[in-house]
Amino acid sequence: IRRVLDEAERSGRHAVVALVEEGVIVEDVLAEVLARACGTVVVDLGRDQDLEVAQLITQTLATECLVLPVSTQPGGKVRVAMANPLDQDARRLVEAELGMQVQPVVGTLSGLREAIAAAFTARDTRVVKGQRTDIPAENTRRMLAPSTDTSPLHRLEAEASMEQRHEALLLALVERWLVTRAD
Repeated sequence: IRRVLDEAERSGRHAVVALVEEGVIVEDVLAEVLARACGTVVVDLGRDQDLEVAQLITQTLATECLVLPVSTQPGGKVRVAMANPLDQDARRLVEAELGMQVQPVVGTLSGLREAIAAAFTARDTRVVKGQRTDIPAENTRRMLAPSTDTSPLHRLEAEASMEQRHEALLLALVERWLVTRAD
């Protein structure tokens, strides 16, 4: 781990990218560890994303620091998904660009990369009147469960202890702002 982190620092490579791409740790496990260390949650960036909020920062900052605003909060705060919420330099850069205080949450490396690409990809939109009948119904529904290759949902169903299931439920409720961790 130390060797990979030292090489990443020398080359200017993001620490999370180095750890995941060198196979030191699986990205969802790393995200969970970082979230616990920071007392925050891991967010699913594949869900409905508010592109307006995501584009509050530049694509360059989002890509270089692996960060993406996900929602605005009362009191002038912005929830920002970060690959590494312990990175104080990235946090300061985002706060300076936003002019608002950052409330970090954790996103997986692949989740952040996909969400950043989706947020900053130019899209053409047009109004379509009437209902199209040539689109198969299975293509119009959104997949609710993520793929099972690294899915925490899959692990919970198969092998999680009662304590892990409880923690997952708590994190889901905190993420939806239905309760706080203190509650």
